[in-house]
Amino acid sequence: MKRKTLWMSLFVAAAISLTGCGSNDKSDPGSLPGETNIVLSLDPVPIASADTGRGTYIARYTVHAIDGNGKPRSRLPISVAIVNKITATGYTGAIHTTEPVTFTDPSTNFAAMGARPGDTLIILPITYGEEELSYVGNWAITEVTDKLTLGMDSVYNLVNADRLTYLVGNERSEDGYLAHVQRPDDRNVSSTVPETEKGLTFFDIVFDKQLAGRCVYVGVHLSGSRTGTAKCVQVPTKESPDDNLTTS
Repeated sequence: MKRKTLWMSLFVAAAISLTGCGSNDKSDPGSLPGETNIVLSLDPVPIASADTGRGTYIARYTVHAIDGNGKPRSRLPISVAIVNKITATGYTGAIHTTEPVTFTDPSTNFAAMGARPGDTLIILPITYGEEELSYVGNWAITEVTDKLTLGMDSVYNLVNADRLTYLVGNERSEDGYLAHVQRPDDRNVSSTVPETEKGLTFFDIVFDKQLAGRCVYVGVHLSGSRTGTAKCVQVPTKESPDDNLTTS
């Protein structure tokens, strides 16, 4: 019931700009050196195709990056990850500026819940009155005990924070179907998409046709920075004329 409630309450169908979540010990947003007040948003775009040869669909999405003055920012490296199967979720997560960075939840033993190294942690942008951008988005999990040890990305201005809404999981659904991120330029599977150009970059979600119409969680962040965002996106179905999916 807790998982179902989280999925329903956090679903959004329009673009969601980065906002803060949780409480923290300071409010200095994370950014790359020389980059401040960067805001990311995530949207589907009407450029998509169905790969009927392999039984998978491709849906294209865009990440829009602007600065504090609303100007588009170019040459920003973006990392993307998907959670299709949720193994743990909650509203009382806490991130710690240890070396390496760790994540805990007093009500959850992550190993007992089935989380594994190689899974993804996505921290969702739910606002509790304070803005903090430095931890929202996707994190790679390298070790799992009762807590999570996170990937050793270079992190600028990360702060301790608690009361975080999060989910942990991987790309394969409960019933075995896969959704993963793919670069639109070279078709190689990669978590790092092309740098922004005039504030925009694109990536594809490639998914088994059985997932059409389902919700998957997508987390994005600036590589080298914890400025990011996350949202639930409904992968399109070719039956609906409003979906961004066409047959190749």
